[in-house]
Amino acid sequence: MDLSVGEVAHLFQVTTDTIFRWIAEDGLPATRFDDRYHFNRVKLVEWAHENRRPISIDDEEEVPSLVEALTRGGVYTDVEGGAKREVLQAVVARMPLEPHVNRDFLLEMLLAREKQGSTGFGGGVAIPHARNPILLHIDEPLVMLAYLKKPVDFDAIDHQPVSVVFSMITSTAFEHLQLLAKLGRILQDDLFRILLKRRAPQAELFARIRELEQDPSATPQAV
Repeated sequence: MDLSVGEVAHLFQVTTDTIFRWIAEDGLPATRFDDRYHFNRVKLVEWAHENRRPISIDDEEEVPSLVEALTRGGVYTDVEGGAKREVLQAVVARMPLEPHVNRDFLLEMLLAREKQGSTGFGGGVAIPHARNPILLHIDEPLVMLAYLKKPVDFDAIDHQPVSVVFSMITSTAFEHLQLLAKLGRILQDDLFRILLKRRAPQAELFARIRELEQDPSATPQAV
């Protein structure tokens, strides 16, 4: 469903004037016809992720839990790889997926997305994902956290090498949008980023995520 300027301003919790300014100056994706701007949710979340702008996706469906998705996906340390492709190969190889899943196809989707623009989030973190959600026949969405054995250049927006990689697999576009938006928002939290940097125990890391999921206002807002 296309969104109006007012609805987009509500999702970002900013004024409509800010939305018009982002369109003109920051490349906020919008299509104009009949003298009105129209917006696509997937493109908005992509833009918010790439520009580190917190966004909330309103919907009547139940929002997936990031902690539960991470529990299913797992946390992995010392993931090998000296270049972006090697890292993504190692990540895909470790994903807890059913035997029937074509991992080569999954890898190519991630690599194709990187050619369109880096998924380096900044601060040494990357969230590789396809521009169109990776939808597989799974019962519940999963998010995988990989700590790399050594930092790797991901062409990130801040030019810092990446040492932490999040990747996600979902069964619906809604889950993809919600988890991507939620992860981008949580990565704005200074304490959470400190925990990632020191590779804190999983229990400590998940406890902070639960706090932020229960109280989204605890996450610093972008200005």
